[in-house]
Amino acid sequence: MKFYGSDGFFSHKPLIIWSILTEEIVAHYEDTKNNTFVSQLINLKQKVSMVDDIEDFQKLNIRVNDILEVHRIDIFIGTLKDNIQHDVYLWEPNSLEKAFTVARKVE
Repeated sequence: MKFYGSDGFFSHKPLIIWSILTEEIVAHYEDTKNNTFVSQLINLKQKVSMVDDIEDFQKLNIRVNDILEVHRIDIFIGTLKDNIQHDVYLWEPNSLEKAFTVARKVE
């Protein structure tokens, strides 16, 4: 499935279903014997203030090793409210900082 991206053309990125994405990331990175920082990071959910939510994400993110930047971006987008997830994803951020900036603007 393709959809229009932020540049007005069809996006080449496939449509992601966040529940499937998070299951795949957990399966790849999680240590099932412990409540790891990865699972805590994935289980974050947007609350009230985007600034506070980004701060919470960053506190856990710096403690997580061996996750590709693209997965960190997807995890962050997955923590956002549905309507904000969609808008941030359309911007196709290529860094975590860009995803943070776009999320603050969208909010």
